[in-house]
Amino acid sequence: MNMENNLNLPTWEDFKYKHLQPEMIAESEFLSALLGEFIRARDELKITQAQLAEMTGLKQAAISRMERGDAVPRIDTLIKLLVPLGKTIAIVPLEGRLAECAAARANASKKAPAEAKAKPADPAPASHGSGAPYSPGYAPIQAKGNK
Repeated sequence: MNMENNLNLPTWEDFKYKHLQPEMIAESEFLSALLGEFIRARDELKITQAQLAEMTGLKQAAISRMERGDAVPRIDTLIKLLVPLGKTIAIVPLEGRLAECAAARANASKKAPAEAKAKPADPAPASHGSGAPYSPGYAPIQAKGNK
């Protein structure tokens, strides 16, 4: 374990690869790189958020929320924002430790017995004493005095 502090705590790199799924790490790293590149491209072209909003028909506040990381844009919105900046999205291979982690997970799932992969049967629907199954928004009606 890479320890670069006096408290013998794991680094973020060690922690994330030990405790997070490869998909979660990839998503986090993608969003971080995306936002950094998006802001860099907008700054290089000296385009303000307001100008980009006017170019795309989106609201400046929505662009601001995305740049702060408070909102994750849909792909169509992302393309709409990237095109005026001369950018697009590319699918590239995973690299380094993340690629190793994803490969190990894929290999482990190939070795798992078929029974472990089988989806368990759905449990019987829960009821609320009335015999009626529970579903969201459903509350059984009970007569007064019937508890």
